[in-house]
Amino acid sequence: MTKNASAADTGEPNTASIEFRIKPGVAWINGGAVGNAKTVSLTSAEAAYDLALGRISPASKPEPAEWKRSGAPDG
Repeated sequence: MTKNASAADTGEPNTASIEFRIKPGVAWINGGAVGNAKTVSLTSAEAAYDLALGRISPASKPEPAEWKRSGAPDG
């Protein structure tokens, strides 16, 4: 891979881990129990399913407003 080519340009998978915040009440992320963890590190591919369901959000962004309104556990 050249310096200017990204993983998307070459078809190579992006294996860089990203820190995600776990929605309160969620017990499982990416097929694994999270216990009392508040964050989890996943690749983009690993995070896709739980991200689409709203169970996680990027830790680098503010907590989703809908998480504050939700009173029921999801997981």
